[in-house]
Amino acid sequence: MGSVIKKQRSLKRIRINLPVIYTYSDEHKLTENKGTTADISGSGIGFYTDKPLRTGLRLDVKIPHIWDNTRTCVVRWNSMKSPGCFRIGASLL
Repeated sequence: MGSVIKKQRSLKRIRINLPVIYTYSDEHKLTENKGTTADISGSGIGFYTDKPLRTGLRLDVKIPHIWDNTRTCVVRWNSMKSPGCFRIGASLL
């Protein structure tokens, strides 16, 4: 009859719109960029930025209005929403 759909997320996401600053090291160079949060949970963060980020990339993320310290996360996926606007999904470590 009806099938049960299992949700992948165990923690509730909160939609939030705040500035985010992220840094990453790639090819012996440290890069810092900014974006805007889309949602956040205890296990991950979604945000918008102007560049695609490759899956598996480790980021140090700052959201000054929420966290006192930088948090490390790993990019799980990215999706182009429009030219120059990418949605990033990352898991907190």
